[in-house]
Amino acid sequence: MIEPEKAKGHIVFDCDGTLISSHQAILMGLQKLMGEELGRVISLEEVNEKLDMRMDVIARNFGLDISTEEEQKRLLNKWALISQRTEYQYALFEGIKDLLLELSKRQYSLYVWTGRDRKSTLSILQDLGVISSFYDFRTASDGIPKPHPQGMSELVGDFNKTDVILIGDTVADQQGASNYGCHFLAAGWNPNCQFEGLTSDQLIKDPLDCLGHIENLLS
Repeated sequence: MIEPEKAKGHIVFDCDGTLISSHQAILMGLQKLMGEELGRVISLEEVNEKLDMRMDVIARNFGLDISTEEEQKRLLNKWALISQRTEYQYALFEGIKDLLLELSKRQYSLYVWTGRDRKSTLSILQDLGVISSFYDFRTASDGIPKPHPQGMSELVGDFNKTDVILIGDTVADQQGASNYGCHFLAAGWNPNCQFEGLTSDQLIKDPLDCLGHIENLLS
């Protein structure tokens, strides 16, 4: 792990869909959560149709009333417990561990900015053996979610934005980078990625292909 003040650049990763392959696990976890909340059988197809990056939007899509802060916290806490269960399996995308190692060797400082809660984020990355690669984390437990730039500002706000790259797999990541004012690379290795108006050199098909793009952007 490289100290930020000594780094040649700052690379911020989204977690789900960028570092870890989790789409099916998230669908299964939300299937259980919404089934318990609504007291009915929920299909994976329905979950996929109503999926969103934000839990409050998912809840509204399912017709749940979580208008109070207390209800929002209750649902998020319940989701955090469900998403940590061992039957919901997570794995690093192929090439991610090699990418993290190579970026560290090249003196880049690495971070995570995610819509997942802090406890499960740290637990999953610890279990997958990569938590020590990252200098700091901002999660859904820590403040305003993406695409608001608060998380990015707290992670790398002391550094020149031209020296910062966000790598993610969703429109929220793309907009978060735009709102903050840094470079963006798209995790095209995720078959479920969703973006708007990307140039061809922003969409990366293999994690290790990020290296050349990062060197070009931050040279």
